[in-house]
Amino acid sequence: MTLKEIAQSLNVSPATVSLVMNGKPGVGADTRSRVLQMLRDQGYEAKPFSAPVPPTASRQKSIRFFKYTSNGYLVHGNDGFVTSIIDAIEIEARRLGYALVMTSCQETMLDEVFAMIRENPLDGMILIGTEFMPQHYHYLDNLNVPVIAVDNYMHYCSIDSVSMNNRDTVYTALSFLYSLGHRQIGYLQSRFQTPNFMERYEAYRCSLEQLGISFSTEFIYHVGATVESSLEDMNELLRQGRKFPTALFADNDTIAIGCIHALERNGLQIPGDISVIGFDDIPSCKIIEPPLTTMRSSPEYLGFNAVRQLHARINNPNLPVTKIQCNGELICRKSTQKRPDGGSQQRTR
Repeated sequence: MTLKEIAQSLNVSPATVSLVMNGKPGVGADTRSRVLQMLRDQGYEAKPFSAPVPPTASRQKSIRFFKYTSNGYLVHGNDGFVTSIIDAIEIEARRLGYALVMTSCQETMLDEVFAMIRENPLDGMILIGTEFMPQHYHYLDNLNVPVIAVDNYMHYCSIDSVSMNNRDTVYTALSFLYSLGHRQIGYLQSRFQTPNFMERYEAYRCSLEQLGISFSTEFIYHVGATVESSLEDMNELLRQGRKFPTALFADNDTIAIGCIHALERNGLQIPGDISVIGFDDIPSCKIIEPPLTTMRSSPEYLGFNAVRQLHARINNPNLPVTKIQCNGELICRKSTQKRPDGGSQQRTR
């Protein structure tokens, strides 16, 4: 069998077989044992493996930056949001004297990568939790190093976190639309769900209640998570003759931008017919026509405070679990406007 065939038969990656073959770290003990046995059975000779030397007081402290992606729509596709978090983490880690070790992982590699992390724990870990779902939280158990999650509150999990206050930020967005006279406010909801999006949906429902607006599933519009897919899905909704309220709130700016393109191509005016507000304030908000009103998030704040909180945890492991949240800031541009009729009229294609 070739090394590739060995990898396929054991359901591991060719890189894992190569690491074992060359005696390199990064593979869990059970997986290493299975691969070694198969290599021997097939007549291969593997180099001996030496476990990493335990950390010493004299070495530079290191923290792992763990970038997890499920499909990458948000981690890679949200126009600089996660990049801004990473840049802030790098700057603050360097300032505090930490070396930063970058580790990327997709859903199919979780078992393998977390086994490697347990073998090489370093001094702490920062997790980009944007796409990290509750069914994966158990991977953080028994890591034996401080961990902090960024862009994910980590509900029901005893993990430090730094994230957006989705509930208050969504309420600010809907209150602004209400102040403009809109009494029917729809929701552009991503088909790809994340902890943040699930929180924003619940915040949308609660905000409507606080504002005295009735919730209706008629005004929930499921669209893709990219500009292209949200545009296509909105086109389909328009072809179906779906009714639209006078205002729409979107899970994020990317979705809002795609939907605006579709609405305008189908003869609706933004904001003349429908006001649209997004979430994040990505760079594209300023160059779309009309420029997008949005709730500005603070990726740099998330990154800086993740490093500071992890640093505090490393130096005082007995600190209580701390979950930091920051509110978004309303950035008013030209995709929203006041409705003199109180927003009672529905809009269709």
